[in-house]
This record gives sequence, structure tokens and C-alpha cells, in this order.
Amino acid sequence: MILRDVSVKDFIDEQLTHNAFEPAGYLGAEPLDTNAPDTDDGSRVEPPTTEESMVTFLRNTPHLYSVPASELRYMASETLRREYGYLDTILDFNNEIDHVFVVLFGSVEVFAEQANGSCERVGSVATGDLFGYDAIIFEESSEFRYVAAGSRKTCIGMIPKRLFLDLLERHVIVAQSVGRKLAEHMDTFLCFKEFCRHVFSHEAAKNEYLPLWTIVDSYTRLNNVIHSKMKSSELDTGAWGYASKRLPENLTTTFCFDLVRGLPPFVASRMRTMSRNVDKNNKENVRSFGDLKYVATKERRRCSWQLGMEGKTLVLLRDGFTDILDFITCLCIHIIESNKLRARLQGMVHPPAIDVLDEILHPSDDASPLTGDSRTARTKEILASMPLTQNEQAGLLRLWPNDCLQRIYEILMHREEFMLRVDASISRSFQTDPFHEWALNLRAEVMKKCGLPSTSPLPSDLVIDIISSNTHCTKNLLGPFARKYRVDILALAEEKKFSRAGWVNEEDFVYFASVTFLAAHPELQQEYTDMLKMANITVMEDTAMTGLQVDIIPLSKLDPSMIDPILAESLQDGSHCFGQRHFILNMDFAFGAQAEGIIKTLIATFATAIRSINVMGKAGGLTGSRGDIQIASNVLLSKSSLTTEDFQDELRSCGNEDITVKRLRELIGPHVGIHHGTVLTIPGTMLQNVKLLRFYKRIWKCVGVEMEGSYFARMIHEMRKADIVSPNLKTRFLYYTSDLPLASASDTNLATPMRPNEGVPPLYAVARAILEQILNSDSCGPRW
Repeated sequence: MILRDVSVKDFIDEQLTHNAFEPAGYLGAEPLDTNAPDTDDGSRVEPPTTEESMVTFLRNTPHLYSVPASELRYMASETLRREYGYLDTILDFNNEIDHVFVVLFGSVEVFAEQANGSCERVGSVATGDLFGYDAIIFEESSEFRYVAAGSRKTCIGMIPKRLFLDLLERHVIVAQSVGRKLAEHMDTFLCFKEFCRHVFSHEAAKNEYLPLWTIVDSYTRLNNVIHSKMKSSELDTGAWGYASKRLPENLTTTFCFDLVRGLPPFVASRMRTMSRNVDKNNKENVRSFGDLKYVATKERRRCSWQLGMEGKTLVLLRDGFTDILDFITCLCIHIIESNKLRARLQGMVHPPAIDVLDEILHPSDDASPLTGDSRTARTKEILASMPLTQNEQAGLLRLWPNDCLQRIYEILMHREEFMLRVDASISRSFQTDPFHEWALNLRAEVMKKCGLPSTSPLPSDLVIDIISSNTHCTKNLLGPFARKYRVDILALAEEKKFSRAGWVNEEDFVYFASVTFLAAHPELQQEYTDMLKMANITVMEDTAMTGLQVDIIPLSKLDPSMIDPILAESLQDGSHCFGQRHFILNMDFAFGAQAEGIIKTLIATFATAIRSINVMGKAGGLTGSRGDIQIASNVLLSKSSLTTEDFQDELRSCGNEDITVKRLRELIGPHVGIHHGTVLTIPGTMLQNVKLLRFYKRIWKCVGVEMEGSYFARMIHEMRKADIVSPNLKTRFLYYTSDLPLASASDTNLATPMRPNEGVPPLYAVARAILEQILNSDSCGPRW
């Protein structure tokens, strides 16, 4: 019912006359116990007046029933008591909240403000119920107006905010009870579920084409932490840059994206050939093959091809859930920001922006082409003539440093007229599973190193340690190149005036500077590859378009004098327990739900030969600073965006029994934070907002957020229950903090990568901590 021309008093009087107020709790709260006081006629019980009666009352209050008596007594002594007359406002819209409120006597009606300024009744709070704790957990002002509606009086208890937050921190049962209410009854995550319903709707699956504009509209209600300026007229070039790097490079000239899980049979062999060629030489972004053209995606190992003429691009998804959400949310950012840019430039009339750009991009035949610095200067000049702020001009140049004006021109012509088709073809059911093809190729290479035919059974003495990580980090630590050219690398760093301040371990600085060294000496690239081969380290490129590179490292072939000095000590201590058939399989980061399929296939392939599974990577930090380290005690799979009615998040143990804060502190130094706790797994970078993150920080005490950990842990748990892996299998989950999603997003912190001495040291500290345990003799126990 909507309040328009009537007052709250008239509305409540009318409802009381007709007994229209149902005895519902606050926004779907459980009905009050039948033994509770009758608050309208006052014929039963008065509000608690003594400390003992207050303790008894709180013990029967939702969420507080498990709190020990001593704490309830202290809470009762700290709780303020106020009485309100009929229709008094207890809490108004946008009020700051410093207390959690409990209705001691009477009743409270709850109203929400509508867009037209009217009020709508959305529920009631009965005697014995709490309200206001949602705003405290989410650190927001009041979203509702609370009005006293008891016919005699309404008595309210006010529990201090600090006391309530302390309860959540110390009592898991209280936190879980409150969290369940927020998740199930208060639609905290409804915006995520609605977005996913539009993406994965049965109607879309049947028609094959997604309702893109409905999806974009739903996306605008997510308020994700990355796209912070979405509702502002200012261009959010930080979020736009993040999204564009995760979409195909021909984004501004494509009108139709074909999102598929399997390749079209008639061109599949050519597509595989092109993909493998790109893997072998990734300096060229695009490869042509007749009417096909490979299209790169800068920050995603996702294969895409332009089909025929410009305008249609086929995208091979790595899984059917997280990858499609990642693609679509990034496309939503591009659409929204393109629309804002086009609307801004339409304000140019004399001359129109499109004419200015056309003249620059399509000069007359006798005009001299602009190159290098002259082209950059001309681009800046044109941008300065447009209705754009200096920050927006700089942001667009960061976004497209080489072809900024061309991209703007294409956006003006494109008008965001995209179509998204999701392949529902049954033909992929009969194609080779890329995970299995990838694992079989990997098995064949391992068997070759064991001196056995690929068709032979696995040898009984085979030992496998799996690492999911940044592949170049592990190769730097265990490869010989940095040792051989260490002096030359440091000399170049000195010449380039690289700062060595803030580097606890000089070897980390060497690894960082080696990238510049190789770029300055491309002739050494082949030697780098040859040195890996001499160390018997095999680098397997993506052989099945999974997006995953794998390094096969035989531990028995490692030379202690040619690996990282810290790891050399562990290698020497544990060298006696390395057989000739002991390998590290170091694979690139999986993406989202792809991790579950990858680890399942690896376990099915190597089974009890697997001694440990190690997951290391980057995660957003919910506490601390960028560059901190997170030791995951558990990983928590958020079901906030699942389209089912299953609200129960999944908590899985991470192991990490042999990873200690003390050793990490020795590896990273005294000035980096180390956080031990639960790490949250979400289905997509864009499927997180401030409310969601604060919920998991307060209720589950999460220290970080990432996208793959729970998928690894869930499959490992299932395989353990099925006795497919060794009962002695060790698991380790370590992360370094790459960003702080709860901090205010801005162009600067989104567009600027971590400083070298901020991101490199924790990455190598985490890698050393894991490799030490693999190489150390104390870890060389039996598999069974």
C-alpha cells in the first residue's frame, strides 16, 4: 500500500481499525512466540524494568539466545531504554545508526521511501525482535523509517553498536544467525541473483540470444566496487580500462559475439592451429588464416576469432558459469561508458565530433601521415578540444595509447548495438573434452620423462606435486637464467635507475629486473628457453585451448647452485628423498569454475601419485594493505549469485598445516601484514559490492576474496571422500593482496598496477613458502 496524500497517522489508524497489520516480523522475521506480550491492549505483560527481567527478555530475543548469561547481564546494563508515544518516529530515513534496537513493548511499523517521495509500508517489528543491525553490518545509514505503532506506548531497548559488533566477532552462532536472516529474508543479495537469472534464463537458452539490454539494466543495480562511477556523468576510465583489457581487442568493431563452449566442427582444426601458433609466438596479437583471424584478449587467456568480415567474433568460453559472467559484466561496463562518452561528444556542434575525427583519421591523399610523437601530440590536441576533463583525457589515452582517436570514432559509429549469442548446440557433446585432451598431453610428457611409453600404466614410484601459480615466478626460482646473468641484470637495473629501496630480498629485485633485461636483450630469449631445457624443465604451451600453460619440473635434476639461494638449502636437505620420477606440475592460474574441471581431470589422471596440491595467487584484501599475505584457513564459496534457493555458503578447509606465520615473516620481512583466516570465493570480479563484502567480513570474518579457491577445495574434498587420492595428500592455499575492494575505487588505483616492491616480494615469499615444503625432507613422507 502506498502513502500518497495521507499522513502516516491516517494510514496507521486506518489499518488498526481494519486489523490490517499482520503479525509479521521485521521484513520477514519469524512470527513472535504466542507467549509474547500482547502489545496493543496492554492486558498481559509490561516491558522489562529490572536487570534480571531484561536478561530474561534478551535471552528469548532472536539471535541472542546463545549468548552466555554473564554477557547478557552486561548487555542489559549497557542497553538504553526509551518510550515512544503513538506515531513517534523512532528512526528516520538516512539517520546514522549507533545502536541495535530491540522492541521491549508495543510494535513498530516499517516504511520505505519511494522514488516519487511517497512511503510504502514494508513490514512490522513485533515485541522481542531486533532491528537496525543490517545498517550497522553494512556500515550504512537507515534505509527505512521506523514508527511506533503500539496503541498505548512502545518501549525500545538500544544496544550499543560496539557491543553488538563485539558479539558478532566473538560468537560464531550469533554471527551465523544474523547472517542467515540477512541472506534469506532481507534480500541482501537479490540484485546478484536477478542478474544471473537474466544471463542464464531458460528463455535465453531456448532463443540462443541473450536479452542484453535487460542484462545491462540489471547490471546497474549491482553497484559493484570496481565500476564506482557508473551512475556519474564522469567517465570511469579506470573501470573501463579494467573491462576492455578483458574483452577481445576488436571490441569496438564487433557487433555480434558468439559465446561457445565447443568449436564449430567445420573450422575447429584451423582454429586450433591458429591458437597454438599464437602460444608459440605471442608478440603478434592477431594471426590470419583465410577467412579467420585470431583476436587476442590482453588480460584473459581466452581464445577468440573474427569470422569472415568484421563484425562477428567467436569467443571460446573456458567454463559455462564464471567465464560467461566475466565476459558479460565487462561488456556491460564498456556499453555504459561508451554511452556516456557518446552522449558527451554529441554536445559538440560546430563542428560535430564525428567530423573532427573523420578529418583526422581519413586525411586527403596529399596530407602527410602523422607518426610517433607528432601523432601523440595531435591526439592530445584533439582530446583537449572535446568536452572532456583533463582526467578523462588522460584516462582515455591510458585506455588506448596507440589508437585513441580511432577507438572513439568507432564508438561513435557503433552506438553499442551488440548482440550476444550463446551456443546451445548439442554438437559439443560429441567433441573431445579440452580438459581431458590437455591432461592426456600432460600425462604423455610425464611418461616420456619417466622413460616409458605414453600408453603404459603409471609407475608405482611416480610422485607429483601440483602448483597453481604464476608460472614465470616458479621458473625464476628454480631455473638457472637469473643466476647466470645476475651481475648483468643488476648492472642494467643500475643503469635504468631502478630503485632498490623496500626490497627485503635482493633476489626478488633480480627477478623483477630480469624482465627488463630480457626485453633489452631479445637475443637471449632463445638461451633462456635452452637453459630451461638443460635443466630438464619442460614448458607445455596450451595444447587444448584451456588457457593453461604447464611447467614439468623433475626435482632430481635440479642443481642447488643454480636455483634460488633460499630454496637451495631445502633442496640439499631433502635431496635424498627425491626419486627419478618426482615432478612438480606448475600450471598457470585457472579461471573461476574452470579450476574445478582442471583439478578433477588432473586427479583422475594421476590419482594417488599426487602428493600435494598447492594454490597460490592474488586476492582482494578485506583487511590490511596491498602487498600483504593471506594464509587461508578455509575457503568459503558464496552462493549469493546462484539462481537456486540454496542460501547456505560452502566452507572448506584448506589444510596449510605446515605453513606458519613465523616462516612467512622470515621470508617477507617485518613490515608486511600476514592475515590468517577465511578467504571468500565469488563467481566474478564484478559480482561484488560493498554490502556483500562487508557482510562476509562481519559474518564470516573473511580476510580476502578471490575466484578459484573453493572450486579447488570442493573437488579435492569430493575426491578424498571417494578414496581416489592419498589420505596423506597435503593442500596449501596462500595469496598475496593485490587490491582493496572496500577502499574507494578511483581511476588511479584501478589503472595503476602495484608498485614492483609492493607486489613482487609477497608473490615470491608465498612461492618460496610452498616450494620449501615440497623440497624439504620433512615433507617426504609416504603417499599412503
